[in-house]
Amino acid sequence: MYLCYVDEAGDTGVLPSASAPIQPVLVVGAVAIPESSLKSVTNDFLALKRRRFPGARPAPVHPLDWTLYEVKGAELRRDVALGGRDV
Repeated sequence: MYLCYVDEAGDTGVLPSASAPIQPVLVVGAVAIPESSLKSVTNDFLALKRRRFPGARPAPVHPLDWTLYEVKGAELRRDVALGGRDV
């Protein structure tokens, strides 16, 4: 069996002006992984979150507590734009 994660980003609304700072598109993406890979993919993903955003989650009690922290696209864009992170 495969497990699928689907997410969206953007906005389907009408632009209020030609220079509006909102995204004028809606993007839908998905990732499918074999169920047998779920544990290793989860562990690798949580390790990546801990490494890239070390101060985002205060003293986790359990390693899966990192699943509660959502990484937003704006944070990733900021890191790329500032060039201060190992991107």
